[in-house]
Amino acid sequence: MWFKSVLSSALLLLLAGGAQTAAPTDEYQDADPAQSGYLPNHNIHPNIVNSPNFGELWRVVFSRNERFLAKPLVYTPSIPGSRQIILLASTQNKIHCVDAVNGTLIRTRELMSPFLSPDVRCTDIPDTVGIIGTPIIDPSTNIMYFFSKGYKGEEKGMDNGIFRFYAVNVLTFEDVPGYPFVVDGVPSDTDPDKYFVSGTHNQRPSLALINNVVYAGFGSHCGQFNHTGWLFGIHTQSREIVSVFSTTSAPFTKPQTGTIDGGGGGASIWQGGMGLSTDANNRMFFVAANGKAHQNIDTPASGKTPLRTLNNAIVNIKIDPETGKISLFDYFQPFDYSSLDAADRDLGSSGLTLLDPTVFKTAGIARMGVTAGKNAKAYVVNLDDLGGYRLSSEGKDSCIQTIQLDNSVFGGAGSYPLEGGYFYFTPTRSPLVAYKFGTDVNGKPVFTLAGKSSAEIGGRMGAVTVTSYKGHDGTGIAWICDNNRGLRAFHAVPENGEMVEIPIPSTGGIGKFARPAFGDGRVYVTNSAGHLIALGAPTNPPLSCGDPIEFGQLTIGQSKTVTVTCTGNIATKVNGAVVSDGSFSVQNSSFPAAQIKKDGVFTFPVVWDLTTGSHKPGPKSAVINILTTNAVAKYMTSQPLDLRGTIVSSGPFLDVNPATVDFGSVIVDDESATGVAVGFTISNTGSTSLQITKITYALTSQVNNTDITYSNVVYNGDGTANAGSSFTLSALPTSGQSIAVGASLSVTANFKAVNGVGGYNSVLKIESNGGTHKILLTGRATTAPKTRFEIQNSQGQWEEKFSVNFGDVVSGQSETRKIRVCNDGGATLIVTLSKPPGGLEIFAPFPADDLYEGYNVAAGECGLATIKFQPLPMVPNTDSHSVSETWVLNVNEANWDIHRVAFEGRAVSRQLGPLLSDGTARYKYLGCYQDGRSGRLFSKNTGLGDQATVGQCAQTGLNNNFIFAGTQYRKECWQGNTPPPSIYFYPESDAKCTWGCTGDTTQPCGGNGQFMNIFYDSTRYTPPSPDGSATTSSTTVSSTTTSRTTTSSTLSTTTSSSTTLSTTTSSSTTTSTTKSTTSSTTTSSTTTSSTTTSSTTTSSTTASTTPSTTPSTTPSTTPSTTTSFSTTISTTKSTTLSTTTTTTTTTFMTSTRTSTTSTSTSSSAPARPATDPTKRWEDKGCWLDPPAAYVKAVHPHIKYATDLMTTQHCLDYCETRNYVWAGLEYRRECYCANEFIGEEKSTCTLTCMANTTEMCGGSRRMNVYNLVKLD
Repeated sequence: MWFKSVLSSALLLLLAGGAQTAAPTDEYQDADPAQSGYLPNHNIHPNIVNSPNFGELWRVVFSRNERFLAKPLVYTPSIPGSRQIILLASTQNKIHCVDAVNGTLIRTRELMSPFLSPDVRCTDIPDTVGIIGTPIIDPSTNIMYFFSKGYKGEEKGMDNGIFRFYAVNVLTFEDVPGYPFVVDGVPSDTDPDKYFVSGTHNQRPSLALINNVVYAGFGSHCGQFNHTGWLFGIHTQSREIVSVFSTTSAPFTKPQTGTIDGGGGGASIWQGGMGLSTDANNRMFFVAANGKAHQNIDTPASGKTPLRTLNNAIVNIKIDPETGKISLFDYFQPFDYSSLDAADRDLGSSGLTLLDPTVFKTAGIARMGVTAGKNAKAYVVNLDDLGGYRLSSEGKDSCIQTIQLDNSVFGGAGSYPLEGGYFYFTPTRSPLVAYKFGTDVNGKPVFTLAGKSSAEIGGRMGAVTVTSYKGHDGTGIAWICDNNRGLRAFHAVPENGEMVEIPIPSTGGIGKFARPAFGDGRVYVTNSAGHLIALGAPTNPPLSCGDPIEFGQLTIGQSKTVTVTCTGNIATKVNGAVVSDGSFSVQNSSFPAAQIKKDGVFTFPVVWDLTTGSHKPGPKSAVINILTTNAVAKYMTSQPLDLRGTIVSSGPFLDVNPATVDFGSVIVDDESATGVAVGFTISNTGSTSLQITKITYALTSQVNNTDITYSNVVYNGDGTANAGSSFTLSALPTSGQSIAVGASLSVTANFKAVNGVGGYNSVLKIESNGGTHKILLTGRATTAPKTRFEIQNSQGQWEEKFSVNFGDVVSGQSETRKIRVCNDGGATLIVTLSKPPGGLEIFAPFPADDLYEGYNVAAGECGLATIKFQPLPMVPNTDSHSVSETWVLNVNEANWDIHRVAFEGRAVSRQLGPLLSDGTARYKYLGCYQDGRSGRLFSKNTGLGDQATVGQCAQTGLNNNFIFAGTQYRKECWQGNTPPPSIYFYPESDAKCTWGCTGDTTQPCGGNGQFMNIFYDSTRYTPPSPDGSATTSSTTVSSTTTSRTTTSSTLSTTTSSSTTLSTTTSSSTTTSTTKSTTSSTTTSSTTTSSTTTSSTTTSSTTASTTPSTTPSTTPSTTPSTTTSFSTTISTTKSTTLSTTTTTTTTTFMTSTRTSTTSTSTSSSAPARPATDPTKRWEDKGCWLDPPAAYVKAVHPHIKYATDLMTTQHCLDYCETRNYVWAGLEYRRECYCANEFIGEEKSTCTLTCMANTTEMCGGSRRMNVYNLVKLD
């Protein structure tokens, strides 16, 4: 019953875009296309899971620190004889293929170097950010698609981060031709001035494949920098980015400046890793997170009208099935979304679960979906009319239902369309909850709480997944990944209001937002240690017994016997049976005493007895486990048989669920004004019609007190009734009203705190001819939470401030501080955003327990967290260094907003030996060098015996008047006055100098292989620069800068235009050269702290260009830059040139790029007009792209694609963004850059989409243009 009318196999084939060839038990994407979370085809029966046969089948251990945030995929390749395999993708940019049956690692491929988490100062994903979003497989082609984050070159840093989109053959892990390619710098279709910046974004949601187009959502790293929500569509066959959608756009967001902080707007698409959901080939859904801009303010708005700030919105995206282009079609935005923004309680921490429309429907609503977020509310929406903004009659939410949950939700819901229909949530640090589908007296859909687990579920879980055995009733299992306890399983249908857990073997803790994957009778999960674990059971039963065993209906007070017939599949001996429920029984004496032969037949009776005990009408199930000793290996020794029946009453039977309607806490003057609604059901599970005789209430919490006087509920004229002034009931039946056999009524209870702060209780008593039930209505009203944040200083006192200075901490020691978040208000304070520091030296040692996202602080209490500063090991007498980290926090107090708590300190080494007046060591550490390769480095050796230390050696060197002192062989001190050659130097990371000194083994005294730790007298020697030379020179350049962006860490001033440029460099030395040349010269200088690095690039103009003798001169817009440094070489160089030089420094793709293009104009060259009247575009012809798949003839580039592409359109686009090179490819693609790297001319054959008289490249062929100054 898996979306029989919508997501049939034909539609799944259409969504994939090709022939459906996957095996029925495969899971080649995150759950299912609708993200319903219901998987009926994996041959997993609760009786097997709940038997001794079920256990760990195998485990694969991967390399240290390899983590899997992408869920495993299970797939059977469409090659005859192929076995089912598991495909894994890790945060280290590795992909693995594992045999699903035996756990053999078949192949591994390592992609590009992964992006480093410290580069974005975010600890959400430890260590590396490689492949995060779950890939997707096209079963018609055996191709797996995914995004991988890394760097565009060897240089690291956020500015250099890029995404590559891969397509690999699952059989070989080889790239599909034309893949991978870079996705970076692409403008938004919804706002062309907004472009995608890879370094600041994270591809978290699982991918979707619809009409041969892969759709991917992008969010942020810890909500920082210029992030927004992005949705990309990439056609798998043409390899084109066919659509780019951003969730925020102008005029409500700031313009993008090119820096990492410019633009943005928020409204990420991350969904706790849950996939984009779809139920047709022309639409899909996502849920956006909190944002920074607000188009909707108070005034109601239809979801069908344009919205450019989709913060905290459920979004319906329209898909053009022909082109793959996407656009906004409909949305729902909670009435209080701006408050959710302020408190970082984003709705988008979960995706949208689409419910099976064959079950979850009413006369007026054909399709429903449900989601819940960090605001601890679940929203049930009409998928065909989501609800817009403030469209209810009260100016509130116009959705089907809002449900208050116990805590924040990450990852989304799971659903179960059998046995009446349920959906499930796992709020953080709260029980698993199940809500059952029903309708009220008016036919409106209502979901009521049906059950909770008895124990809390730890951490931030992913979406719930529900399996059933071939779609049979009574076989549903709800699976969740507990961060602390690992994989857990529950019977999908609650029993007496409880989600009953099925005990399974421990997998160990599982990372946040995880979700299991399923194969043929197996469950696969990756745990926090990076292990892939397979759970399952032998699937070969020794007997065939006609499972399940059906008893049919049985009336309370009667009993029934069913005879079971079994046939031996192998020779086996039956030792007895165990029954899971006391109302069923079987006698062991009824089994044959002798061994049963293969094909042998025997019978035994099973009795179901309802003559004693208390029984409730409804479905009943139990399990008989037949215990056997088998003559053949690899067969079950405990074979479960499913017993089923339905308990009926001889008359009507009143059932009310749940027995307690808990509204939780409401905030006075907030929810207390509008009320909080919770549903419950009144059912007739008897065999004849039930009649309500009386409904009364009492304002008490004592449900079982028989001395309480009850009053009649007050029915109003609007279809509501009152059980006291604070509780209003909608659709409550009246006295005399009948409920048919098997029917149920859904009642909605609303709580308003009419008397202000305090507790509110009312017991509702329902009497009928089928029994009496009491329901406790309970709620509390409090004042709003009020935050007080404090840090503990070095004296142990608490201060209200947001910075911590550890001061100087010596290597080998550590300092800890505590912070606390206190609640001085009334309602529970909830930590909604928490990104603890995770640096190498300053870090939170208990990030999973201290102030985690979803952490609750009760009124009058404080939540504590520990931060530790532990400098890395440092060789004595090395220079100190400063360390800083932040902890990003937010809570549910509306006015508190995001706070970044700063932690800083200075790591210092031990200062040993003679000291200077400032307390630092006179003999500084030079490094680890190898001695004896060409004779001894130093001539003087002083043995220090068993008391050797670094300090003693340094003092010895000073006493003997030597500049250098080196420790070696644990107790030797070598001294000299000649610096050691740099070729003998080894960095500390090579671990060559690892021997401890005899007097203190924590101090270094050389290493195996004649290695020596060398120290120098800092008053008599200054080490050379890292390149081994010291330099002195003076350079003056008059420069004009054309700079699109700047960052706080980079200063770039380069670009000169002058008729004559003279550069003189001089110093005193033994070598002198003089050189005269005609060229173009660019000098750039980058300054960081006290170190200056200068580079000069010289290139001459070639080909057919002729230097102009009278170029125009651009006025200087930035101060001239003078840089001086010392050198050992004296050079006098006179350069005369006539040229135009343009240098652009840009962080368009979050990187600072400086490129110099030196050109000379020719009057005969073809040209096109430029926006700037002093410039023009020269046609440079058609060029082949370089061989690398992601490199273009203009490089490094940004890309813009449109069906309106013409040559002039591309040139104008590049010029307005300060680029000097432009290229056109594939009829509709425009590339902009500041460097040309084409190597081979070619012929372009494709015309432009919007002007067929012009050429727009070809397949990997580009029409190239260059922007130059006019003569």
